Amino acid sequence: RGLNPKRFWSLFKFNNKTRNIPQKLSLKVTETKRTSAGNPADIAALFNNYFTSIFTTDPNIENYSSDALPYQYNNTIIEDITLSEADVFSVLHNLDINKAQGPDGIPARLLKETARQIAPSLTVLYNKSLNTDVLPRDWKLANVVPVHKKDNKEHVENYRPISLLSLISKALERCVFNKIKDHVFEQINNGQHGFVPRKYCVTKLIEVFEYIGRELDLGKQVDVIYLDMSKAFDRVSHIQLLKRLRDFGFGGNILNWFRSYLKDRRQQTTVLGATSSALPVTSGVPQGSILGPLLFLLYQNNLLNSINHSKITTFADDTKIYKVINVNADASAMENDLANFQTSSANANLLLNTDKCKTLRITRKRNKIDHIYKLQDSALKTTDCERDFGVWTSSTLTWSKQVLHQCAQANKSLGYIRRSTIKIKTISVRRTLYLTLVRSHLAYASQVWAPQTVDLIK
Repeated sequence: RGLNPKRFWSLFKFNNKTRNIPQKLSLKVTETKRTSAGNPADIAALFNNYFTSIFTTDPNIENYSSDALPYQYNNTIIEDITLSEADVFSVLHNLDINKAQGPDGIPARLLKETARQIAPSLTVLYNKSLNTDVLPRDWKLANVVPVHKKDNKEHVENYRPISLLSLISKALERCVFNKIKDHVFEQINNGQHGFVPRKYCVTKLIEVFEYIGRELDLGKQVDVIYLDMSKAFDRVSHIQLLKRLRDFGFGGNILNWFRSYLKDRRQQTTVLGATSSALPVTSGVPQGSILGPLLFLLYQNNLLNSINHSKITTFADDTKIYKVINVNADASAMENDLANFQTSSANANLLLNTDKCKTLRITRKRNKIDHIYKLQDSALKTTDCERDFGVWTSSTLTWSKQVLHQCAQANKSLGYIRRSTIKIKTISVRRTLYLTLVRSHLAYASQVWAPQTVDLIK
């Protein structure tokens, strides 16, 4: 009662010491050499240099004209967007006050509580940006915070960047998003489940496993190829993205505004109280932005059309190709699809990581067709069990490993709650902790893997 949820949950983050960043980190330079940093300023610079090294370089985006390509796919052209005060007020009024502020230091609470007073002025400013095709340079600066992913915490490569942008800029992005989303989503391939309304990771799993389960009941074999793209969101070509926007029906002022939105972006990294100097962002969709996910879907939408003989399902950049294999010719056809996808992906500057791409052969037949799939002349690893969006999938489509894994995770969280809440006697608080930290493990994607045998239920 009267509890601040954000401060309450911060207790558990504080107690979890593994979240801290070490005082000394290193970055791989060659196979045998690493460069180290031992003070906050050098560590911030090391992180920023690593994060920006992933970007690629386009031809000069200044030379791109909105008339560079003839319009191709449909008859609807969006050339201008005009915002009303009601549009801007609605976005400001619905800001989450717990969102972190960007480099400009303007908090969400200030924008939300003064929404009615500042909406008229911001509306004029936003419309001027859209009409003159210019996004202010200060709005294109990202403040990056590194977050540990896995493995050695002293290695910079094991961190991912979280970008914090100006909330005033993000409010403009939300206004633009609201105006264009319907036009874009109606053209997104049906096999895409990421960032699409009424679709999410569980719908992707259900779609795939319903098909595989049906074929398995008929005694068939289904081969699944899991594809891994390297840093896909960071490798988007700005020039190709502008061309894709043109293909999707954008032209005139709004296409030129997107050019300004993409060019001259910069990022700086803040860690251990120090902030690095800003470095240019030369490729990719802006991380932490409102428009970034939509632009990525639009950018890679055509990749799904490269598959002719198999089925394909994606969640943003997470992709799998699958097909019923009755004879060797079916496997050859699937391999042709894989080659076509790889070519299309490479042309879009989205590179597949061969070492992380895998094959899962799902069947209960004794005489399987063991085709070795190749990508760029390298044989893909065949696995008996693969973790697919947090769900362990076996070659016989049984869920023993998934059930045991989720139970172990739930028990681990339950033990952590017991150790951390000895002095908390309020039942409602303990119930909230249980539902959030324990039951969530047992409920996630249970539509797919819910145990149906007596042994697993026990």
